[in-house]
Amino acid sequence: MVNKIPLLILLIFFCHTIIFSDESNIKILTTKSKVQVDETFKIIIEVKGESGKINLETLPSIDNVLLKFGGQQISTSTVNFQTTTLVTFMFYAKINKAGQYEIGPFTLNIGNELFSVEPVSVNAIQSQEQTVAVEKEKSLYFLELEISDNEVYINEFIDITVYFYSLAQFQPLGYQSLKFPQKTWIEDIRSTKEFQGTVLRNNERYHQYEYEKKRIYIPESGEYTIPPFEFVINGLKLNDFSEFYPARMNLVTKEVNIIVKDLPEPPGDINFENAVGDFKVYTQMFPEKLKVDETATLQITLEGSGNFHTIEQISCTHDHSIEKYSVKSQLNNSNQQYKSKTWEYLLIPKKAGAFAITINDFTYFDPEKEKYITISGVEHHLEIVPAQQIKQKTVIVKPQNNDQKETIQQTQQESNDIHYIIPHLGKKNELFRYSIWSKVILFCYFLLFGLMVSYIIFKLATFIQGNNLELREQKGALQQFIKQTDLLRKKQKKSSLTTLIDEAANNLEFYLIKKLQLNSVNFTLNNMHGQLKNKISDPLIKELKAIITNLDLIRFSGLAVTDVKITDILNDMLKLVKQIDNEKKNGN
Repeated sequence: MVNKIPLLILLIFFCHTIIFSDESNIKILTTKSKVQVDETFKIIIEVKGESGKINLETLPSIDNVLLKFGGQQISTSTVNFQTTTLVTFMFYAKINKAGQYEIGPFTLNIGNELFSVEPVSVNAIQSQEQTVAVEKEKSLYFLELEISDNEVYINEFIDITVYFYSLAQFQPLGYQSLKFPQKTWIEDIRSTKEFQGTVLRNNERYHQYEYEKKRIYIPESGEYTIPPFEFVINGLKLNDFSEFYPARMNLVTKEVNIIVKDLPEPPGDINFENAVGDFKVYTQMFPEKLKVDETATLQITLEGSGNFHTIEQISCTHDHSIEKYSVKSQLNNSNQQYKSKTWEYLLIPKKAGAFAITINDFTYFDPEKEKYITISGVEHHLEIVPAQQIKQKTVIVKPQNNDQKETIQQTQQESNDIHYIIPHLGKKNELFRYSIWSKVILFCYFLLFGLMVSYIIFKLATFIQGNNLELREQKGALQQFIKQTDLLRKKQKKSSLTTLIDEAANNLEFYLIKKLQLNSVNFTLNNMHGQLKNKISDPLIKELKAIITNLDLIRFSGLAVTDVKITDILNDMLKLVKQIDNEKKNGN
């Protein structure tokens, strides 16, 4: 009786579960009843109280609504002796056009019976700002074109930069560079490195790349359009439900509109030569004191930012007796924003006196201040002194007599300096000293020439001897092969058979290298014909391949070998070598 009590309790519990089981019902719900256009949300269908097999039969098709099955989940729970079975179907949904939508009905198969689930109501709204923000936030890649100013004056510079931003790996395939109006002066000021680092954009840490950076100057007024920059990559893309897949993408920037304005009318009392920007002028001249026909150097340096390419010179004025020659004009870029241009002139005065060299005023238009600015000229002073005349000297020299001391009579014109010239004619000790040095120098020349001739003869003899050695080795290759083969025959009874096979292969290789003048020989079937086709005939190459194949099988495949086999191989090799030697002797 005691053993039946647990069975009775279990039966009572089972009956209670059946009696008090939850009634079955179907419920549909959504995570959002109001969504943005192109915003992803979820639709969930719950089937409660059914223990049989439940499947999704059909998915509704609705215009402007994307649906994707997200999975099925089954759970069972027991509370207060009550068992509940819950089957959950999840769907991802997205609406791409604003409006009120009834998403459904969904059809389920429950125990081979079809059940229709009522639609769910969702309102989709369009918000331009929010849509752009969402798109940028989800974008893995995007391009941006930055422009320093889109309304400028004639010849005022404009910096245009194209940046590429990436959150994932990509492969650049190419890009279409920016195109500019005709007559535009273009300077490439792009960084030497494409990767610029990481930057915070749209609340994400993007990798930033610089693919184009130009500084342009437009010389004519008007309205201009810069076409879009196009960049093609292989990268990752998000599908409608935020899943990644590889894809080829064409990214483009927006076109840029630029307005170029005419410069204001310059004042009538200035000499304006179309310089636009921000400039400074520096000058120097050296030396400031010189003689007639000597040369002074004048340097004029213009520094700043602006249209240096149109500024040909900064003029200067001087006396007509001073000749001016332009030496060079050099433009330097200290960085992307700042430049300097230097003009260098040579000044040659033709008469003595004090002269002024005047660097004229330089006027430019400053776009930021929107006014003309004049840099006042600078005056340099030159002091020119007469060139010293060449002093004329007349020297009379009387040689020394035997009974008299050496006398020197010297007359001098236009100079107070006294110069003595002591002749050495007739001094035998001096001549002897000069003769000794001449002999030493001549001996050194002959010694150097002899060493050079000896070196040339030595190199020639070495070359001839080397060629003769190669020729002797080529002619004696057969005799050397026969000699080594005889030694191998004698070693057959003493050495291992594997060693004999290796030595036989090396003997054949040595013969081919010497006889056919090869750098190296690889005993492989793949390149044998290519190396020997111009050396020996095809039938002999074929026989050689057969021998090498036999050798390789024995050496590397572990096949058993006997004395008889080795004897046959040596005989075949000797026969082939004699045929090669005979063919080469006959000139074939």
